[in-house]
Amino acid sequence: MGSTSVKARQAGVLVAILRGAGRAGLIGLAAVVALACAPRSSGDPTARDTDRPAEAFAAPDAAMVETLRVGTSGDYAPFSHWPEGASAPSGFSVDVARAFAQARGARIEWVRFGWSELALDLAAGRFELALSGITVRPDRSTLGRFSLPLTTTSATALVLSDSRLATPADLERPGLRIAVNRGGHLERVARTTFARARIEAVEGNAAVPARLADGRADAVLTDDLEAPLWQRALPPTRAIGPLTRDRKAAWFPLDQEDLLLAFDRWLLAAEASGELARLRARHGLADSPTAAPLPALLARLDERLALMPGVARAKQALALPIRDPAQEARVHTAARESAARAAREFGVEPPRDSALRRFVDAQLAAARFVQDRERAGHARAETDRRVEATAGTRSNDAPDADADGDAPTSARRAEVARAELDERLRPAVAYLMDRSVWLAVASTAERRAESANGARASDAATPPASVSREAVADALADHALPPELVTELHSALEALEAARPEARDPGRRTPVTAPPHATPRARACPARPAPRDTTPSA
Repeated sequence: MGSTSVKARQAGVLVAILRGAGRAGLIGLAAVVALACAPRSSGDPTARDTDRPAEAFAAPDAAMVETLRVGTSGDYAPFSHWPEGASAPSGFSVDVARAFAQARGARIEWVRFGWSELALDLAAGRFELALSGITVRPDRSTLGRFSLPLTTTSATALVLSDSRLATPADLERPGLRIAVNRGGHLERVARTTFARARIEAVEGNAAVPARLADGRADAVLTDDLEAPLWQRALPPTRAIGPLTRDRKAAWFPLDQEDLLLAFDRWLLAAEASGELARLRARHGLADSPTAAPLPALLARLDERLALMPGVARAKQALALPIRDPAQEARVHTAARESAARAAREFGVEPPRDSALRRFVDAQLAAARFVQDRERAGHARAETDRRVEATAGTRSNDAPDADADGDAPTSARRAEVARAELDERLRPAVAYLMDRSVWLAVASTAERRAESANGARASDAATPPASVSREAVADALADHALPPELVTELHSALEALEAARPEARDPGRRTPVTAPPHATPRARACPARPAPRDTTPSA
């Protein structure tokens, strides 16, 4: 996708943007850079078989690297704990990285990061992936690419047991002191959820609980996994929450797409074999198969919809309509190409065109709904702003200033919006559509392997619904979709399930054979493949 010098220049631009950004501008303008040399995919040959066969996700032999640089914070148990003087970190995220590296035949070089510098470190290429209980978030979805989800958590506030604070509403009080880790996801949660409180961002997550213990904070913000660990070292406390529902995943730079695909293939196999379940149990995480094809597909739909408010704002600035039939036609074409590639990758037939079209149309309808609502909310806010200005509650009606203090021109706003839409949002949205189709085909491969193993031979002709409407509604609850859209998304998923080959022709069976696992030895990097053509889909 360009020469090495172009790639370096693009990465340098992103680093410069991140260095100069304030809180509101931290997300920056991420350039799409060339694919880096990285391994393709692998399974774990030592994993035991279960009723969900891991061989469905085994990958052909692939190039590997000798050393894998993994970013970790070391201050976020049970994901990553790296006390001073210890030679290496420990925790769930650390064990996941080790298992993946072992399957790849690579050694790990641990790179410690601080939460405030995480995005900058990712853009600067300090590591090939970051694994440290990192929360999937829209701004991060455009700066890098997330793996399949590893687990879910919920933001939780801790208060002393004798505190009068009892509900989330009690924390939304002027002057109330809430301590939280600086630069992490929870700082953003605190500032948006408790806008009237006094948020005190503390450098270093491990230093946060002491603020509650010594009376410098009325509450501290953590999550439901870390909270019990903090409570053991604190005076008696109570938890208030849950306040959010967050997915945790590995985060990859934009130029590590091949490595990300290898990691996702390994996650599918590790989830199917039970290896991920064992790692979760070891560290006290919920027993929920978040990296299985269908739960991961719902997570991708959620992540894609989370980008739609930003898409709507960019279109508004450019005076573009929400609905663009030509663009949607390109999305359908890209989805068919994605399905064909995934079908070749997994050795199965692609879904019927009619089922795939319905699945894409359902996503587009949900995306338009979120964009329309965002635009309507923007229009109401603009009306309120003008009313305030007319009533004299604002000192003037001037637009907000640029970073250099000058009022932005229409041309400048349009330029920024165009870059935001074309260079950050649309590539991320296109990637997530591609991955949702990939996971739909992966689900077919999983079920084909189950059938070949006799796991579902008795009911292959009339398979049960793979995902309930309630599961779809729960996964997308943050977007408050109307019931008819939730129903259509669920029906579209069912149509994809009915379109798989066994459901169409139960007498037809394509044998599933596991391609050889990558052998644990280093190998020179081959010529870099041409990047896949992903058509923007927003």
